[in-house]
Amino acid sequence: MFVSEKLSTNNFHRLVSYKPEGAASFRSWLNVMIANLFIDWHRHRKGRPRSFKSALKLSSFDQHVFKHRFQHRLSMDACLEVLRGHFPDLNELQLAGAVARIHTSLTPAHMQILNFQQMKTVSLDQRARFLYQSIP
Repeated sequence: MFVSEKLSTNNFHRLVSYKPEGAASFRSWLNVMIANLFIDWHRHRKGRPRSFKSALKLSSFDQHVFKHRFQHRLSMDACLEVLRGHFPDLNELQLAGAVARIHTSLTPAHMQILNFQQMKTVSLDQRARFLYQSIP
């Protein structure tokens, strides 16, 4: 409904702006337009994801650990493998120390937010596939 409303505003300005002589087919152009409107709708409802102020004060290494272990919810093994791309000498003990350090810096409210974000997260790829499949 949101997409239909946005496409029809200003005398269908968005639809009229399509240029048939352009590089994209109408279907491709419309898919991109719908995906962008969906992102706008999602941001309007949920806001943009922002890092915790306490996480911004962490060292560069700890920020990487926070991102992969706490935000992306990677297992310790997966986190170790990803982080070795940035920190080749990283070992399990160093990673565990960073996780413990970060965990103690997070409040219960932070943990609740992280858990809620994890429950609500659906990749944009999944959304785009849904949108693409729903267009005849």
